Amino acid sequence: MASMRHPNVVSFLGICRSPPCILTEYCSNGSLFDVLRAAHLQLDGEEAARLTWKLRLSMVADFNVSKFADSTLAMSGSESSSAHVSNPRWLAPEVLGGGVAIAASDVYAFGLVLHELLTWRLPWAGVPVYTIVQQVLRGDRPEMPPEDALPGSRRAGFPGLEPYCQLMRECWAQDPTARPTFAEIVPRLRKQLELAGASDLGPAACGPGAPALGEESA
Repeated sequence: MASMRHPNVVSFLGICRSPPCILTEYCSNGSLFDVLRAAHLQLDGEEAARLTWKLRLSMVADFNVSKFADSTLAMSGSESSSAHVSNPRWLAPEVLGGGVAIAASDVYAFGLVLHELLTWRLPWAGVPVYTIVQQVLRGDRPEMPPEDALPGSRRAGFPGLEPYCQLMRECWAQDPTARPTFAEIVPRLRKQLELAGASDLGPAACGPGAPALGEESA
């Protein structure tokens, strides 16, 4: 991760052991958690209005580090990547069950990020952490609010909402082989981004009675 340099990727600078933290380049808007939390706390405020579907789809990302985890675990002789699990919110069932993380495990985590962008809340919000593992292993997933309860969805008039939710469900499939690869995910997200851009153009694109939205800044 330290060698990755891209305008859309936050640069990893190092780690600190005391206090334990990750050092990255400065981000004026904070983390994705910070952005979503600010919007959720003031659903009628400026932060929520700025968080259009076009912007949300532009932020979706994945670290794609499972292949490095695989090689590290192989060298260390470890058979499980879940031995020191402390927060299972984004971990795939195969990992929580004691297996080694694979590329499909990243796809599962990505599905949970899609849920965050959909609801503007952490996955499994309100669910005790110690019960999440049991629920994931038996096939449960975070609650899906009805469409009219989703933040920002009605104002944005996003026509790609159902394809978005379908992709999210495929990404967090219980069977790793049933999940799409990122090579398959990217063109689907691009299509949804095109739909989101069209829905931001004004009432004609958003549907009858929908308010026009201006361009947002990144």
